[in-house]
Formats: sequence, structure tokens, C-alpha cells
Amino acid sequence: MRRQLASLLLLGLSLWVAVQTRGRLIEERRLLGLDAVLGKGAVPEASMAAERQIVLGSAALGVFRAVAIDFLWLRAIHLQQSRNYFEAAALASFITSLQPRLPEIWNFQANNLAYNIPPAFPPAERFLWVRRGIVLLRDGALVFNPEAPAVYRDLARVFQHKIGLDFDDAGYLYRSELAQLFDLDPGSPEARARYGEWRLEPEFIGRVEATHGAELDFRTAEAHGLYWAERGLRLEPEAEASWAFAQLRDVAGASIRQLSSGGCPVRAPLRARYAFLPDVRFIPAADEVFQQDLSRHATRLEELYQQFLRRTIAYLFLAGQVEEAQARLEASRRRLDREYASLEELLLELEWSEQAGRKDAALKLAEYLDAHLLLALAGERRYAEGFLALARVVQKSLAPPPGGRAPPGFDDYLRAAARRRLGRWQREPRLAEALRGVPALRGQAREAPEPALPEPGGLPFALEVLDPTSDG
Repeated sequence: MRRQLASLLLLGLSLWVAVQTRGRLIEERRLLGLDAVLGKGAVPEASMAAERQIVLGSAALGVFRAVAIDFLWLRAIHLQQSRNYFEAAALASFITSLQPRLPEIWNFQANNLAYNIPPAFPPAERFLWVRRGIVLLRDGALVFNPEAPAVYRDLARVFQHKIGLDFDDAGYLYRSELAQLFDLDPGSPEARARYGEWRLEPEFIGRVEATHGAELDFRTAEAHGLYWAERGLRLEPEAEASWAFAQLRDVAGASIRQLSSGGCPVRAPLRARYAFLPDVRFIPAADEVFQQDLSRHATRLEELYQQFLRRTIAYLFLAGQVEEAQARLEASRRRLDREYASLEELLLELEWSEQAGRKDAALKLAEYLDAHLLLALAGERRYAEGFLALARVVQKSLAPPPGGRAPPGFDDYLRAAARRRLGRWQREPRLAEALRGVPALRGQAREAPEPALPEPGGLPFALEVLDPTSDG
């Protein structure tokens, strides 16, 4: 304990001396020409700040610098293991001023900010901490370590994994808050300023889009993840041998696959909540990623690839590309683990959630009709029509009711679903214009008979967040 106290006292004294001599040291380096960057007239402020921080850290501790860093680093790890994440993050922040060229310290601190600290706050307050982790890596670590694959990997992974997936129960809020930040006219001054703030370079964006054959929509977390992963993958060739470089390829591939299944944002009426539908433009790029992975792990990934094939066929159908869906089914027959007599048979078998049990046709019909109505209300016509077509496929498969009565027609089911939604939506005057844009909601009479439809518990692609009258 005495040794630790003595070390801390020495550390404090050294830092005080450094503060007194900081300006003189920088000026002497400039006059002596010891640093070409600081000797130039027009110097980026970030570079100057970075250099000053290194000078300060070096001058502060002298020969004790390495010992102090080791001590503080061990202490930060202990705090992390004890789940004292705030203290660990604060200490790691101090260590970065002493050893800014060590990517592991930045990554340690960013992981605390983006992953460990947010659960201590209510869901609505967590994105602030995730964003602080992003800023730390993007505006801090990369300034000092512009050639470190590990920094690009961690920055890309925060977008692809922490925001893009449901790593915690606030995942949909993270995605919505990021989408709102970038829900701008791409050519507007505000959009250009936002892209500059987030260090997204138009020229490099164009290169990534040309590589993967689709335009990036930065309302999606995976677009950011792919951008930063590609930035890391374009480092000098010697970085390619690193483990972090291999992980960068994995993050880039995961971002592409997630874009193919959820890269099309749809905003809810009246509020900043977004659902994310498949972006079928990324299906070829995602297929290429799978092919590369299969060449290394064929046995382990074969089942996942078959699931991917079935889903992308359905995605094309939902996007209104029925002929392309049929062609992809024909091209995939040899690869799928079973023979489908028709496209409709594959669509009927499909389950959107890997965890969901097999649903009966009536529940699927209710879900797809609700999805149609919510998307139509949000102004997403293409996928609204796709879910309506999918609902027709399901309705045709329904067993007739007992007693020899004629089965309800498709329009009867659509009216039943519409009336159920209309009762809530008509109470919100601000929805009047949006309601006029949904043909299924026009002229509904509540007293008319209707077939029974089960109440959906959840919708494909979490489309329930589009309901402007829900509490979510």
C-alpha cells in the first residue's frame, strides 16, 4: 500500500512539472525542427493536439513512465473484472494520455463505454454512451494509430454488432437514433456537415459502393460498419497477416449479410422509430461472402447457407421481384436440402424468427396483413404490396371452416385486419392524411361481419415499431 501511495505521489508531482514545461517543450521542438508536422504552417488541429499529448505524457514521467503505465493498466483491468466500469473507463482515459500509441488501451476504454456502461442506464439514455465509444475510437484512437487494424475492427464492430444486432434490449433504439441522425437529404448542407462530423469521406464511400455493387444508406448501422471495416482492410499489406485484419474481414462480411436482411430503413409516422427491411441489392454481395466462407468452413456453414438461400428467395418476393425469386429458387434447387414443388411452398414453410416455433396459417395470415397495413401507413408501398401478396399465398392454404360453410374470402380477412387497426389509428388526428393513403382502410364499417383473426404477438422484421399509437 505504501509503495502504491508513493507511486501515485510521484505520478502527481511529475504531471505538475509537465504542465509547467509543456508549452516550452513544444516550442523547442518546433524551433529545432524535430517534428516536420509541427514545423509546417497549416497543421490539422487534431494532429497538433495528438502531438502535444504525447509530449506531455513523455515529459511527465520520464524513466517512471513505463512503471506507471503498467501499474495503472493492471489497476484498470482489476476494476474491469470487478465490474467497476465507470472507474475503469476513467482510469483508461488517463492511460491513453500516457500511452496513446497503444491501440489496446483505446479499445479497452471504448468497450467499456459502448458495451459495459450502457446497461446501467434506462434504455432511452444508453445510446449516448455507445456514441461516446464510437467518438473515442474514431476521433481519438485513429488520430494516434491511423495504421492499426484493431482500432478499425473495434470501431466497425460497434456499428455492426452493438447497434446492428439486438445485443441488448435497447438495440432497436440505437438503430432508430442512428437512422434519425442520417435521415437527411443527401445533397443538403446539413447532410454534408453530418458526414464530415462522422468522418465519412464521399470518395471512399464511392469506392466501397463500387466494390459491393450497391449504394450505402448510412441510416443503417451496417453501412457504417462496412465503411470502417473497408477502411481498415485497405491498410498497408503488412497488416494483412494480423489477427485483427482477419477479424476485419469477418466484420465486413457480417455487415454485408445484415444489409441484405435488414438494410432498408422505414420510418414510423409521427415519431422517430425505424424498422429495417431487407435490402435485396446486397444479396449478390452477401452470396459472395458466403461462398468465401464456405470455401474455408463448408461443413459448419452449409445449413446456414441453405437458410440464407431460402430467406433471400422470400426477400426478392417481398420486394416485388417475383421472377427473380423464382429464378433464384431454380438456381438453388441442387443446394437446398429439400425439393420445393413451387415458390409458394417455400414461402409457406418460411419462419422469420429462428427461435419461433412453427406457426399455423391463420397466425401467419394475421401477421402478414398487419405488416401490410403498417408499411402502407408508413408510405413503404413496395414491401406493403409484397406482404399483401404473401398474405394471399397463406390465405389460399387455409382449411375451410367446419359445417360446410363457404370459406371467407381474402378481402374479408383484409377488412378484419384493417378494422382492428383502424379503431386505434382514427383516434390520432395527425394520422388522417396517412390513413387516406391506405386503400384497405377506406370505407370500413365496424359493424360488418368479419372472420376471426388471431392477435399477432410480433411481426416480421420487428415491424410493430411502425405503429404510431403503440407504447414501444
